[in-house]
Amino acid sequence: MTNRVEFTAGISLESAHSVLEKKNCCEKLHGHSWAVTARWAAVNPTDQGLFEHRLSNLENTVSDLDHGNLNDIEGVKENMATAEAVAELIFKRLSAINAGSCLVSVQVEEEPDCSISYFGNIEKK
Repeated sequence: MTNRVEFTAGISLESAHSVLEKKNCCEKLHGHSWAVTARWAAVNPTDQGLFEHRLSNLENTVSDLDHGNLNDIEGVKENMATAEAVAELIFKRLSAINAGSCLVSVQVEEEPDCSISYFGNIEKK
């Protein structure tokens, strides 16, 4: 029998950014209490510590984003330091280190009820 499980891990971080090309109030440096949630899937997982490992990976992945200016982060600053750019960066970082499960998505919430989910590259057939 094949069993598929999905699990999520979330973390909060405080970061500042400015979206320089918006030509509105977002152009000024301002901060957010960001909520980051990553979602993985696995088939017949054998590692009992899979969740704890993924949570630890997520914490390590975003540590340089916490209490900093996102415009200074390599991989974000080139994309105007938007929530979309942050979600893509975290997804790419987590994808590079996760074995034994498949990263499905990374969701970044900039404000309550305002979030973006990044699913990686989806090939058109």
